[in-house]
Amino acid sequence: MNDESHRPQFPTRIAERHPTREVRIGPLRIGAQHPILIQSMTIADTCDTDAVVSEIRQLHEAGCPLVRVTA
Repeated sequence: MNDESHRPQFPTRIAERHPTREVRIGPLRIGAQHPILIQSMTIADTCDTDAVVSEIRQLHEAGCPLVRVTA
């Protein structure tokens, strides 16, 4: 049996980017010609300030420059 048949298939080309407008969030810029920006959201209860701050710090340390928090 061929092991190749059990491996996941990945696209052989990069998807085309659609034209977008630039959006500024503080010093960050997303859209237009800018590289894709990694962003995440917290999942902790926003009433638990310590947990939210802890999540934000962990995401920042992991290289996430934009963290969204909902109220």
